[in-house]
Amino acid sequence: MASRAEKAAEDELLRVFRQHPQGITDDALEAALPQLGMQERVDAVNSLLAANKLQVLEARRLVKSVKNVNNPSRKVYMLAELEPSRELTGGAWYTENQFDSEFINVLREACFSYIVRQGDASLGTIASFIRAKGFSKVELRIEDIQTIVMTLVYDGRVDEVEPEGDDDNEDHYRPAVLCVPDSTPLTDVPCGVCPVVGECQDGGVISPQTCVYYDKWLEF
Repeated sequence: MASRAEKAAEDELLRVFRQHPQGITDDALEAALPQLGMQERVDAVNSLLAANKLQVLEARRLVKSVKNVNNPSRKVYMLAELEPSRELTGGAWYTENQFDSEFINVLREACFSYIVRQGDASLGTIASFIRAKGFSKVELRIEDIQTIVMTLVYDGRVDEVEPEGDDDNEDHYRPAVLCVPDSTPLTDVPCGVCPVVGECQDGGVISPQTCVYYDKWLEF
């Protein structure tokens, strides 16, 4: 049970919170309650949290709740002036705790179109273009843009080119010289996905000579 002094500190905190509906910083709180030391303020806030008075603290913008993308059912509370880590929120690729594949596809196509138009683009110029167009409501780091561009490289749509000259320390990206097709006759060989390929043999019940899928593939 809280002592009379602790209860008085909690009441003082709540009184100040109600007087500042737009929120109050810890510095302002210290000025409003000079009789309370820092540890007393911390203890009083913790006591209010334990007493399920979070809504009061949230309403006064002293604390905020953040959902963990790895555990959406659990709320994490933190000081309102702090920014949650990307590990907690999922960073730019999550919207309301859901992986935003549509947003990623928009960024991919925007980056690809820009590289095609420019013919040769550095990572910095691509990032500047994306930020200037306002595709994202959250701030995208240069590492985020690089992640998007590298998916285009891995898909064979863009080539990564080393910096040119001593004054250039950025990788450049250009439209791929040799685009990787979505499929080729070789990648479509039915044997690669056949569930009974292990039983297929010349002269057997299952064989290349009697395979209807093989005949269809040979029509390419």
